[in-house]
Amino acid sequence: MLHIEICEGKLRHIDQKHYHEFGHTTATTLRMTEPWHGSGRVVFGDSWFAGLKTARELLERGMHFIGD
Repeated sequence: MLHIEICEGKLRHIDQKHYHEFGHTTATTLRMTEPWHGSGRVVFGDSWFAGLKTARELLERGMHFIGD
């Protein structure tokens, strides 16, 4: 495991980076992958993380996404 965030409920996540711009799941993915932006790496995510918005934002940051 490279990075972990504890789910503390909606009120705690509202103040975190990217939340207001992208929503909870995409914001969480962007924060967790930030050290590897621009690396060309592939992120694999389950259905909670998977979404077109997440894939698009990671691609704009030089990464790829595969999700179910």
